[in-house]
Amino acid sequence: MTMPKAIALLVLSILVTAGGIFVVIMEVQSGLVNAANPSHSSGAYTGDNAATPPGAAYASRADADPTVKAALQEITAAAATRSAVLTPFPTGTGSRGGAVAIGESVTVGTSSFTVHQVADPEPPGFFPTRAGNRRVAIDVSQTAVSGTVSYNFSEFRLRDASGEIHTWTTPNSAPDFKNGMLQAPASQRGWLSFQLASDVGLDALIWQPLGSASAVVIVALR
Repeated sequence: MTMPKAIALLVLSILVTAGGIFVVIMEVQSGLVNAANPSHSSGAYTGDNAATPPGAAYASRADADPTVKAALQEITAAAATRSAVLTPFPTGTGSRGGAVAIGESVTVGTSSFTVHQVADPEPPGFFPTRAGNRRVAIDVSQTAVSGTVSYNFSEFRLRDASGEIHTWTTPNSAPDFKNGMLQAPASQRGWLSFQLASDVGLDALIWQPLGSASAVVIVALR
């Protein structure tokens, strides 16, 4: 390798390293990553699936880089959030013939859903909350009633008291609701998280299967 080529490669390496450091600094300053990153729970909730911020343990997951995950998921959630619903969603079939209360189960198709508890606000953790907003965490389970069904955290929506629909954001609570397949009678349980205005109330949890144009109100949160 000639001297000019070696010098060029060295300069390129320095530029790439400097660029990576600049991106990380900008992400911390812009609030995409919480620089404090607490390593312990700042609050506890009752129940057998208590909301516990994973803190530093979250950052050690091997399946995704937390910085990239935070940026992509927060941007996706913000872009997908839509305004007030013009027509009401149909309700599932629960013990009272419609959307059920927290702690009750509702069946929609081949899946049954139960909201076990709501953390409002969700305890702070690795992922920050946008200014003027609060986080609401919902502990939900999905059970396969028959056959094989899919489950996915991105299929849930939160409707607030003003009628606005909110999509998921990255939860600070663990375990989080994941995605995969269930064979009856298996269940998946975990925390969902949503960001909404600090002064607006909750109305309902909505489920909309991926690829489906129809959505169903499953649990009343008022």
